[in-house]
Amino acid sequence: YIDFPNSPAFALVDHQLAHIYLQPTNSEPWASARAALPNVAATVGRVIDPTLSTATVRERSSQSNLPQRVTDLFRNLPGISVVHKGPDRAKIGLDHQRSGDIILISEDTRWFAYYWWLDDRAAPPFARTVDIHQKPGYDPAELFFDPATKGIPLNASLVKGSHGHPAISSRHRTALIPSTPTKAIQSDMTYRDTDLPRLILSILGLQE
Repeated sequence: YIDFPNSPAFALVDHQLAHIYLQPTNSEPWASARAALPNVAATVGRVIDPTLSTATVRERSSQSNLPQRVTDLFRNLPGISVVHKGPDRAKIGLDHQRSGDIILISEDTRWFAYYWWLDDRAAPPFARTVDIHQKPGYDPAELFFDPATKGIPLNASLVKGSHGHPAISSRHRTALIPSTPTKAIQSDMTYRDTDLPRLILSILGLQE
């Protein structure tokens, strides 16, 4: 299991985004918001060496350079497209007190799995079950069934698609097709996902 209290950093993964939460220190500009929040129950394992002793972890977690150390750990790492830290999260609309202190975005052909173990024999019992309240992140492998174990397979490669990556090219777009013609939707316009509530209310003749 993950030792949350003694982990200087841990991540919650959701498809193509990962929120890394840091243990708050007085030197971090966003530490007050972190300290005010309740403990995060759904997280993924250490991003720092898991063999560190408790004393060493606490010492390192109090260092003011922890955000930069964690950021450097993931920059230029294969499979990761962008790393946003602190106020820089505003570029993707996630400069929020409930967001991770550091946000990772995967490459558009990759996604984040929550597994923190290297040997499946060390996987916790809930890994092979549908258990959204204990798994530290979304587990799309729950769409599959392993007859050998009569449970969820521990094979992330079974998943062939994902979502969540910011739309940065035309191939990330989809189609918006209403069942009947409507003036609310203009054929020459490009809409965002967040525009849909307003469009639906407009089609129904309701005010936002």
